[in-house]
Amino acid sequence: MTFPKRAALVPVAALVAVAVLACTGCNKPKPSILIISIDSLRADEVARIENGRPVAPALSAFEKESVRFPSALSAAPWTTPSMMAVMTGLPAPAHGVEEHDRALAPSVPVLAERLQKARWRTGAVSPALTLRPEYGFARGFDDYDFEPLGHDVVTSPKLTGKTLHLFDTFSGMPEVNSQVDYHRKDDFADTSVEAVERVLQGLGEYRLHPGRFPESAAGLSSTAFCFAHIDVDIYQSVIDACRFFWPRLTSGGAILFDDYGHVSCRGAKKAVDEKIVADAELADGGLIFGTGFAPFRGGPMHYLAERRKS
Repeated sequence: MTFPKRAALVPVAALVAVAVLACTGCNKPKPSILIISIDSLRADEVARIENGRPVAPALSAFEKESVRFPSALSAAPWTTPSMMAVMTGLPAPAHGVEEHDRALAPSVPVLAERLQKARWRTGAVSPALTLRPEYGFARGFDDYDFEPLGHDVVTSPKLTGKTLHLFDTFSGMPEVNSQVDYHRKDDFADTSVEAVERVLQGLGEYRLHPGRFPESAAGLSSTAFCFAHIDVDIYQSVIDACRFFWPRLTSGGAILFDDYGHVSCRGAKKAVDEKIVADAELADGGLIFGTGFAPFRGGPMHYLAERRKS
């Protein structure tokens, strides 16, 4: 991570959020403050050479003129609480915005509000759904340009011509195991088949399978899958998904487990640990391989386990 000498650059876990602040009506000039955050940017990618050309020449040049902090760590493992920690100066448990149904308390001041009171003109551009205004990120900004970006078409040659299958109850979480699962029955019921279809328009061939899984996969027993993204959050659903997709993966196919280790997905992590991987080291290795996130010796999950012992 790199901090320039005359401005403030803070890359943390956010998609692309830019805040530009400049002083107005000041008796003497004050420096402009620029905060840039880039989601999931590995430090070693900045200087990487691909096909004889640098991947990020502008960032590499900027780094050489800057004060660099190589051990800077994100305050949380995902975007929303990480960026709220930047804006408030508080760790995630203190500011409380750790889930999508939380918002920052009005009594907690944010960086933009402090700068605004000090007579800076404030503005932000955010194409990240994880930085929604209703979470509290727009507070203190004269202008908060929030327009989430996404893919309009499928461009990868490896994906064109394939059918995307999406499975969801569309009525919220099924029954959960209260001993291991954080979520409750009927959580995430605020969606519909129609809403998802509007998002998928123009993205190629797809099929929606509403209902309880794996019953909703009836008729697909002979279908082969090259990739399965399992984002179900609870113990039994992870196991059910694995039992269905694992024997139907093509040679070289992959399964991605979403939110492994997330505070609200304890059951999903337990299912992977007990039923999927042989030991904790393999799970930690998979986490590092999938995210490129390895700031701790032994991997992030090993680090947390050792810290709990001390």
